[in-house]
Amino acid sequence: MKYDFLKIKVYPGKDGVEYKNPTPYKFLGRGYTGAVFKLSSEKCVKIYVKLERVKTEKKALLKGVNSPIIPKLYEVGKNYIVMEYVKGSNLYDYLCKKGYLSNEISEQILFCLKELKKLKFPRINVHLRHFIVTNDKRLKVIDHAGVYKSYEQRPTLLFNDLKKLGLYKEFKNYVKTHDPNSYLEFFKAS
Repeated sequence: MKYDFLKIKVYPGKDGVEYKNPTPYKFLGRGYTGAVFKLSSEKCVKIYVKLERVKTEKKALLKGVNSPIIPKLYEVGKNYIVMEYVKGSNLYDYLCKKGYLSNEISEQILFCLKELKKLKFPRINVHLRHFIVTNDKRLKVIDHAGVYKSYEQRPTLLFNDLKKLGLYKEFKNYVKTHDPNSYLEFFKAS
């Protein structure tokens, strides 16, 4: 049955979205706006608690349709979005395992931040867990439901995550050396 994922129910919980999943679709993750389930090797579905979040994430995914960092959009329903399944590890967990921040990953983070600005997203303030490191070491940015919630052009959540991991200075030094304009823009108040 094509839409049997609609049997999955999501509802607000104390620490984010809770769900009941009577389907065989593997649970991938949850936040405060929805829960994500794997439909196939190429697709996943995010099911939302609040319908207005479907609209904001759809808007962001459409805006990033030609961007290499934004998952592909396949279908939008009343309370769900079917999008590209990005296989990999979230960047927070990836960096925890590695224990260091390579120039390659620093370059990718900086590229993503600049790409979000280029797409004119009002909020580029994202956590490391919203970056997925793919098998070919490219980053994709997921969870765009809150991108229009506020105007934040400094990635302070990302900086705070890097500080927790002891990698903030490495990233700051990388940006200072490789992109002085972005350094002034992102680090001017830190």
